[in-house]
Amino acid sequence: MTAERRSESLQDVPAAITALSGEMLDELHLQGNADLAQRVPSLAFDVLSPGESTLSIRGLGTSYGLEPAVSYYLNETPLDVRTDGYTGAPDIDFFDVDRVEVLRGPQGTLYGSSSMGGAIRVLTAQPNFSAFAVNAEVGGSVMDGGGVGYLAKSAVNIPLSSNLAVRVVGGYEYVPGYVNRVIPGDFGDPHPTNDLLVQRRTNDAELTNGRIIATWKPTDALTITPSLVFSQIRAGNNSQYYTNLPDFTTAAYYPSPQSSRLTVGNLLLTYELGFAELLSSTSVLSHDVDTCAELVRWYAALYVGGMGSREQNFYNQLATRMGYGDAAREVQELYLAKRQREAAAAVPLEFIDRTSLLGPPDRIAQRMRDFAAAGVTTLSVSLFVADAESGIQTLRQVAEAFDASGTGD
Repeated sequence: MTAERRSESLQDVPAAITALSGEMLDELHLQGNADLAQRVPSLAFDVLSPGESTLSIRGLGTSYGLEPAVSYYLNETPLDVRTDGYTGAPDIDFFDVDRVEVLRGPQGTLYGSSSMGGAIRVLTAQPNFSAFAVNAEVGGSVMDGGGVGYLAKSAVNIPLSSNLAVRVVGGYEYVPGYVNRVIPGDFGDPHPTNDLLVQRRTNDAELTNGRIIATWKPTDALTITPSLVFSQIRAGNNSQYYTNLPDFTTAAYYPSPQSSRLTVGNLLLTYELGFAELLSSTSVLSHDVDTCAELVRWYAALYVGGMGSREQNFYNQLATRMGYGDAAREVQELYLAKRQREAAAAVPLEFIDRTSLLGPPDRIAQRMRDFAAAGVTTLSVSLFVADAESGIQTLRQVAEAFDASGTGD
């Protein structure tokens, strides 16, 4: 193992470490973080979104908006990012992995500030100069209450000369969903049973990954190893469901698709000095997570209070000016009669969609033009963000949308 930045026997390391070889990963059928947490003592994780999780060791972890407390390494590249409720440690496929090392913390001396709880190192198999080799894996599965899943993975080692070799890895997996989606009915019923089913197995997911690594030894002392890693997960919906509905059922007007994409480029240089080894690792990391959250129910609760008020306000005036006057009067009558659930159901979904400032700048710009056409002259923007950087980015998007709308100076 190399947990202390040098090769040595696990028995000689004076630290609490769990090391799993590639053979052990295959024998135990460990494919990612969830499987690893079941086998490694004191390691736990919380799922944020498909392919994203927060990790903790010995109970040391962090939550929303903070730097991780467990550092996650792919070879010599740290994959640590600040969590925002959806983004966290990526789930690396353990296919064609040489070993996985779990180091209990603190590990700040060798692995930086994000390793107070510990560090996890995923070390992939490296190119071999000696022989051409192919490793493949195929499989299938059946989800109880879902559908049929399947996977195909392959790794090819290609020696090009006595000092140059390339290793190419690729994989695809389809994971069947098991969560059904219904249209919300009576919000006040604690155990609704007659909601309209609109989509089965909404949370199915596709996992695609690839990796290419080259090793070149121009001299006996110098080794150059460039690599490129790509991983992508696309899910039709998150896996959340309601415990007061039939088994594995969520209530939403629209699906909430999510995707995660990770790209890592690395150049590793090692030079044998005789008495020590000099190592240089330079990485470029791109980690994108796209998610869609259905907020219709929360917006409906906001709209029904405004449209149902006796006093004239932004919501009921805007509804009238945008052609929803009859609906606004119906909501007001129901709300004042203290029939809040019926009032919420009477709020037109089209009106909510046309007036919510959610989405990309071009969509927000169109909403601003609709506001201007209805006579709105002033908008107040409130931000709900985890940190200053996210707030600045959101303000820039709002400013971009405002400029694109052409509604003001």
